[in-house]
Amino acid sequence: LVEHLGGRNFIRLMRLCQRKLRKGGVMLLETLNPQNLVIFQSAFYIDLTHVYPIHPLVVDWLLKSDGWSWSVQVETACSDVDYAWMGVK
Repeated sequence: LVEHLGGRNFIRLMRLCQRKLRKGGVMLLETLNPQNLVIFQSAFYIDLTHVYPIHPLVVDWLLKSDGWSWSVQVETACSDVDYAWMGVK
């Protein structure tokens, strides 16, 4: 989902979730995995609403720097094609 938002809106979404979730609340983010070059041959450019891919290290850094108590990358059913992050307030 976050590949549709672009950087600025992605940060806004994270901060909105940070404000609205109660302590212990969970935010789950899912996106295409830009470390797998196959997505650029198929999934990414087929969908015209994709803004740009967001690297997992960027997600990790943003969650840690934005005050989430902890974050973890979680396995998805298609972990070679996409990835998900869970942030806990």
